[in-house]
Amino acid sequence: LTCCTHDIILFFTNKGQMRWLKAYEIPEGARDSQGKALINLLDLSEGERIRAMIPVAKMDQPGLFVIMATRNGIIKKSPLAAFKNLRKKGIIAINLEDDNDLIDAKLTNGSQEILLSAANGMACRFCESDIRSTGRNSIGVRGMQLRDKTGKLVSELVAMTVVNPDDELLV
Repeated sequence: LTCCTHDIILFFTNKGQMRWLKAYEIPEGARDSQGKALINLLDLSEGERIRAMIPVAKMDQPGLFVIMATRNGIIKKSPLAAFKNLRKKGIIAINLEDDNDLIDAKLTNGSQEILLSAANGMACRFCESDIRSTGRNSIGVRGMQLRDKTGKLVSELVAMTVVNPDDELLV
């Protein structure tokens, strides 16, 4: 993770919360030190894990979006400006159902492509512009169908990648 000292680092957790720190609030470590656990820097609840870290210079940059993907195949796109009301206790980034977890969050420019990968080996690539932008406190839309015809969950999302439209996938 590369950032300047006055950048804000957004931390997205598996419970759908977004917490933040200024980069200069993270203690500097020596070359041979083990570092400091994030639980000592952020107010995380029991069982909450950090899934994504995004460095941002300014919160009100126009044209930037945060894309989030959940384990059950839900994807959500919100403008970065929707996260500008920072609170130390954290804010809700995405509403999650009880059996769902956030797996990843990425910063995009609105014209990139999203690649979703499932545990059963299936993948789905689509334009980011196909996803409508929603507010912070919403669920999102289905990004990838992971249920069979009976409604039973047959796989789960394991990764999300942001790809430039002119990039080719190497097999």
